[in-house]
Amino acid sequence: MITTIVHPQLGYGTVVSGASELEDEIIGRGDSRSPVKDTTKAPYRWICQIIATYLDSALNGGAPTKKIGTGLLIGPRHVLTAAHCVWYEENGRAYTPKQVEVYPGRSRGHLPFSSYRTSAVKFPKEYTPGSGSCFDYALLTLEESIGGKRFPSIGNKPLSYWGSRETGNDTRVEYVDPARLRKKTVHVVGYAGDKCGFLPIVPFNPGDKCYDGRPTPGDATLKQCLKNGLGGSAQYGDKGKVLEMRAGGPGQFLLYDADTCGSQSGGPVWMLSGGDRYLVGIHTGFFNLAKGTCQDATYGSAADANRAIRLDQAVLRNIRSWI
Repeated sequence: MITTIVHPQLGYGTVVSGASELEDEIIGRGDSRSPVKDTTKAPYRWICQIIATYLDSALNGGAPTKKIGTGLLIGPRHVLTAAHCVWYEENGRAYTPKQVEVYPGRSRGHLPFSSYRTSAVKFPKEYTPGSGSCFDYALLTLEESIGGKRFPSIGNKPLSYWGSRETGNDTRVEYVDPARLRKKTVHVVGYAGDKCGFLPIVPFNPGDKCYDGRPTPGDATLKQCLKNGLGGSAQYGDKGKVLEMRAGGPGQFLLYDADTCGSQSGGPVWMLSGGDRYLVGIHTGFFNLAKGTCQDATYGSAADANRAIRLDQAVLRNIRSWI
């Protein structure tokens, strides 16, 4: 799927899957994503880097294998993400992670809100790794509640979460009628697998990156970046127009022309309306408008859109029941 896989035993962060798919998520000729300079601000502090670790003897001889994705804190201890960010499939076999760690607001090597492990993962019963992409979403439950924890990085105020009525900074998690979304602008932010910084972390340098938008798996800069352990550790975002909503399964894909890249899967897709940010989707990857359907395992190489699981009433009902 559209996620960066790293194998530490081959040298920390050697990319062995996903590299060929990275450029498919750049829509058009140029990469218009920009870095988030301050991840301690709302709503970026609720966007989390997710690292799933696998220790299966059938996968790379049992050596630790890590998978990087994005999630969003939507409750004091709940993180919404894409299902494929925490499930991994190779050679027709699906692997469950031994451990899933969550890093709210991570900015390269800086962890302003510490890191946390998950105690449970919930998926729709219809989700199958490698197919059934209509159901590609999941909810992580953290071992501890962090929404009320106070942190020096934000003046000892509580971290809170997206959608909090008291301290959610005008963010909302609620059903949005599809008529309100047509041709509107949406924002997509996540931990880009093709972008990273180098030590020392400061001063901030917008030029810090592994690729220039058209990735090459053997790129020497990429190797150095991953050796430093910083691949997929920086938030990048873009905005684009909603192209259409394509039916499939119980709901719809939300399709848009905002640029993304590997490891941004699971990141929030939101719309601004009346000064509020409405969460409308969970980013899951690229799409071919002419060939793609929600049931397809692949979407063709000539992608001309990116896709999200739209937060329709069925998806919201599932999420609320899990919480």
